[in-house]
Amino acid sequence: MRPVLLAGACTLLCVLGCKPSPADYCRRTAQVTCDKLYECAPASASALGYANVADCRTQLELKQKCTAYEKFDCTGTDWSSYDKCLDDAAAQACTVTSAPASCTSATSTSTCVDTDKTTVRCTKNTLAKGGSNCTFTTAECADGHTYGVSCTGTDCHCVFDGTTGKGFTSSTDFCDESDVSKPAANAECGWNLR
Repeated sequence: MRPVLLAGACTLLCVLGCKPSPADYCRRTAQVTCDKLYECAPASASALGYANVADCRTQLELKQKCTAYEKFDCTGTDWSSYDKCLDDAAAQACTVTSAPASCTSATSTSTCVDTDKTTVRCTKNTLAKGGSNCTFTTAECADGHTYGVSCTGTDCHCVFDGTTGKGFTSSTDFCDESDVSKPAANAECGWNLR
């Protein structure tokens, strides 16, 4: 039976005094996913083109762009939900074909902001609206990432590569197409998009 592969922006556990980063969790996600894949379905791992567990981890880390998360400041982030998700996934029996329940909310507690102020050029903006809910997304960015802001009224969250992050109350109505702007998203989320 094929194990559930974890996805998202979630390495190795830190030693005393180390502050985990999103890059650490991204690498740890690759580690847990590959360890479980080789434990439960080694034939599937080979069919996916992985030479061994280490090759699997390396390829998943590249695919998930783990190094892109190195420059994120996550002061104040409660990583306990990520830890529980990854611990539960690692301990899950091979016969289980769904992600652990603890993984459902594991991506909703991030308060990370990108501290790399290098300007990122993006060429595609979209706005999805429904009542007082809206999501502004800017994609086709030079760094390969997708950025966005998701709001219900003025209660908004930064979204990076589909992962909900820092929450804020917006003074800009992101649901009003004429007011949607990268400068507002840059100011609220700590990005430098143009």
